Amino acid sequence: MEAERLNRVKYNFLNLDIQGSELTALMGASLQLRHVDYVYTEVNTEHLYEDCCTLSEIDSYLASFAFERVATTMTDQGWGDAFYAKDAAGKTLSQLGGRSSPISIKLRRLLARMG
Repeated sequence: MEAERLNRVKYNFLNLDIQGSELTALMGASLQLRHVDYVYTEVNTEHLYEDCCTLSEIDSYLASFAFERVATTMTDQGWGDAFYAKDAAGKTLSQLGGRSSPISIKLRRLLARMG
């Protein structure tokens, strides 16, 4: 972000889908995670790719930045998506992102898919 002279504070949502390398990317984004409020990422319960991270590893790492997993969708094949929010404990959807915010809408859609 520094190379592009971007203001870290302006970016509070991180979306990852990189075939099992999500934890590596999150570790590389540790400075940005201080400013991010939401993470939407592919997750795996099994080691589906070489050197793949698992859902529990992502949960643990993001918890160190005060993130809580608030929604998850999984397939029968052991992969899916997870939505994390910073300091989410006890908050409602509208409190997480505002009723009509893009984040709140994305979270509502994710929860609807979960059925």
